[in-house]
Amino acid sequence: MSDQTSLSPNVLKALIRTFMPAIYSGIAAAIAHFGYHVSLATVIQIVGGGFAGLTVVLHWAEKKYPWVGALLGWIGVPQYAPSVKATQSAEIAALQAEIAALKGAA
Repeated sequence: MSDQTSLSPNVLKALIRTFMPAIYSGIAAAIAHFGYHVSLATVIQIVGGGFAGLTVVLHWAEKKYPWVGALLGWIGVPQYAPSVKATQSAEIAALQAEIAALKGAA
């Protein structure tokens, strides 16, 4: 498999951290549906509300308590490499500073 088609560890980490709240809310909805016989409409509300709520609360709590990342399936926020545009901008700025220094030395 080429590097372009394989998932990087950061992408995999991001996907896991995205879908864990959906899994938790899905489990809660299944328990509500089969254990307490709630309607399908309520199950959908539990899944949607639970997913949105857990995502926001767990990501917010992780900033203060890093161990909460374990509830998201993976501790730590994914770290991505800078974009090509950002890398090129930094390179251009460094070259312009070097040109300015050479002009000043002459």
